[in-house]
Amino acid sequence: MLKAFRRYRQKLIRENRTTQYLLYAIGEIMLVVIGILIAVQINNWNEERRLKNVELQTLIEIRSSLATNLAEVQTMSKVHEAQVAQFNVLIDHVEQNLVYHDSLESAMAQIFGWYTPLFDYAPYETLKARGIELISNDTIKKNIVAVYEKVIFRITNGLERFESGNSTAVVLPYFAKNFELDQAIPPKVKANDYEALRKDKEYKNVLKLLVGVRTFGIQLCKGSGQGIEAVITQLDKEIAKLED
Repeated sequence: MLKAFRRYRQKLIRENRTTQYLLYAIGEIMLVVIGILIAVQINNWNEERRLKNVELQTLIEIRSSLATNLAEVQTMSKVHEAQVAQFNVLIDHVEQNLVYHDSLESAMAQIFGWYTPLFDYAPYETLKARGIELISNDTIKKNIVAVYEKVIFRITNGLERFESGNSTAVVLPYFAKNFELDQAIPPKVKANDYEALRKDKEYKNVLKLLVGVRTFGIQLCKGSGQGIEAVITQLDKEIAKLED
């Protein structure tokens, strides 16, 4: 078509028909402009489609990461619940002056350890590298950031730091003085002198401190789990929408 316009333009020039030539020149320019606009629109459409696919893949990865982290939080809560039950058994034996039993050795082994969750950050780090603005839904964007930067942060940099500091400053020094670790599977701990230990107020204080810390951990895990589950539900809806 452009060749035909050019031939017709040349004919107009030869015949000195300036007005018509200008009209056809303008028409030719408009065709070129329209072609460029169409090309730009197609390019924009392709870019939007590419970004949508990247967003969808990113949300799927984040959803998988949050499911993994939710499982870690739930496991942590269950471990802490079991430890609290064991510590309460030890406290009951002290307060009620009960007879020593071998089963106490497994309970006492819980004193010097706690569950450290292994959270998955890789998809979130990938999202930050790609740019948080990649996520079009502002609510989901804010909630994803909140889960990793606040909810999980409270566990790793709040509870975990306290557990580590408490273990180093209080629990392990007391353990080293009063217990002997039996390298069994599962591990068992024997008191150097159980009768003396039972009368030691510091022993009961350490146990009650651990009950308090782990109980707080259980509450934190349950609240964190609910928050993560809510974001996973939002992601499921958003992923389904983007897949349509």
